[in-house]
Amino acid sequence: MKAGSLLLRDTRKSASARLLFLITMMLTVFFIGTLSVSGAFMRFSAEKAEMLYGTFDNIYYRMEDNDFLEEYEAYIGNSGYIHVCYFDGEIVLGSADQEALTLGNIHILEGEMPEVSGEIAVTAEFSYSKTPALTPGDTIMVDGAEYQITGIVNTYASLWNKPKNEETLLPDVLLNAEDGADKQALFCHVLIQNKKAFPDEVYDMYPQLLSNTNKVTGSDSAAYEMPFGIVLLMALCGLLLHVYIYDYYLTLETPGIVIFRKTGMRFSEMLRYCYRKLMLIYAAALLAGLVLGNIVGVIVTAVFGKLLLRRGF
Repeated sequence: MKAGSLLLRDTRKSASARLLFLITMMLTVFFIGTLSVSGAFMRFSAEKAEMLYGTFDNIYYRMEDNDFLEEYEAYIGNSGYIHVCYFDGEIVLGSADQEALTLGNIHILEGEMPEVSGEIAVTAEFSYSKTPALTPGDTIMVDGAEYQITGIVNTYASLWNKPKNEETLLPDVLLNAEDGADKQALFCHVLIQNKKAFPDEVYDMYPQLLSNTNKVTGSDSAAYEMPFGIVLLMALCGLLLHVYIYDYYLTLETPGIVIFRKTGMRFSEMLRYCYRKLMLIYAAALLAGLVLGNIVGVIVTAVFGKLLLRRGF
């Protein structure tokens, strides 16, 4: 008990111990804060990418039969269908099942999704192309029938990968499930979420099958993960700094060690005492650094998150 009290008192009063504590804590704050902030922004980037591109892996444009899905069933997890029922050069009318709404991240910006016969939702781009812009509650004529707009959805396909030199015709006017089931589809597009990646030759055999751009630029969000090499480099630099700081600390502690030796303390006891003192300093500094690092990370993320939202990211 007395030895413990002496250790605590000696550590608190030691200027070199306070310096070691401060430097170790600040290094920990920097390391933890950097990981916390970068991790938050990686998640933010991945979420924004999913909002823009959807979460599907591939899209098969104008699928004429289900032979492809049956042949490559082992590669396919979930699939969603987008049907095109009518187009006249100005309006593309169609429907999307629930799986397609989820995989394509087709969501409401204003109003609500159509639920009963005679209701539709239109994309934001289609809405703003009219003068005045269409809003929920307005009615439009499509294919000889009058529909009421209940909601505005995002312009979901603006960044999807599309076949070259071919009009893909994705619906900008979405029917409710009831009307979508009643109307005969001219053709459909299939969003595919893979259990495992298609072989490369499949894309050559089926030109209408295209990979999601988001998956091409960063499969499984790998583009948003901090490279292992950077983490390793940070850890190595931190280790070298700790070695240098430890050496500097021992230099400052040399006069005290000499005094201990003169009082008759054995070399093994002196080493054990110094070791306990170092462990106490490091434990306190690492604990304080972990807490402060996470606090700094939360504050920095909140501040920069607001700035990004203001700029429209």
